[in-house]
Amino acid sequence: MGFKDPASAQYLGYHEHGLLFAKVHHHRNNECICPRMRPEGGCVLLVRQGDYLRPLGVCANESKNSTKQKVKIVDWHSEGIVWDFIEVQSQD
Repeated sequence: MGFKDPASAQYLGYHEHGLLFAKVHHHRNNECICPRMRPEGGCVLLVRQGDYLRPLGVCANESKNSTKQKVKIVDWHSEGIVWDFIEVQSQD
């Protein structure tokens, strides 16, 4: 499944460092996302990395003046992000 940013019409994917971004017009392996329902509610988003599915989580990117959180591919022992989705009506 692919997710597209409606403002930029770019696909959500990841680059070689595993960070999530929406910067490409194509839908290939790095832009494939698999939502999996959790019994507790919400979804975990998995991405294909090689022959494996890996979860998306949050990493802290610390600089001298601030700490920014980014979404990144993490291993199964890290804490993943729980996502909720809402239906949005198209304005076409």
